Amino acid sequence: PLGTTDYSSQITNIVSSGADGVWVALSGSDGINFMSQAKSFGLMDKTTVVTFLTDLVIKGTGSDMVGVLGNANYHYSIDNPKNNEFVANFEKALNEKPTVYHGEAYYTFQMLMEGIKAAGSTDTEAVMKAMEGLTIDSLLGKMTVRAEDHQLLHPNFMGEVVEKNGEVTVEIVYESTIEEANPQ
Repeated sequence: PLGTTDYSSQITNIVSSGADGVWVALSGSDGINFMSQAKSFGLMDKTTVVTFLTDLVIKGTGSDMVGVLGNANYHYSIDNPKNNEFVANFEKALNEKPTVYHGEAYYTFQMLMEGIKAAGSTDTEAVMKAMEGLTIDSLLGKMTVRAEDHQLLHPNFMGEVVEKNGEVTVEIVYESTIEEANPQ
């Protein structure tokens, strides 16, 4: 349950179940509490743990999350011209690397601005119509709004929490194609 501070019974049940893996759908303080306790109960040593890889939870748990896998909605290490430029400008301006939240906000705003530009208007209906089928070069690579259902199509990234040069971070271990991430 959300707001739980003691996950010992849930973690003990997972460990004793013999499960090969567990998907942890918790973020914020719940994610921090669960991951820290999971490490102390040996969950990461006994099963594969997969979750949302967010800077807040990783920073809050430190090395407790090393080895955890998960989806990375954005990471500064994604290697393409748009992201490399964004990271360089971000570091120059703020003297730090962008987080998942910075990246998500940027590419969301980028898509919205391209929709407004294509519509020639800020009218909601006009922008929605103009965005149908719109493709942009984003921080994630090519990003398209599928016309028939407005699904945002883009590559997906899987990462692993690693300790590198004394820093706990995400290393991208897999990039799906747009087609693989969005089967018809």
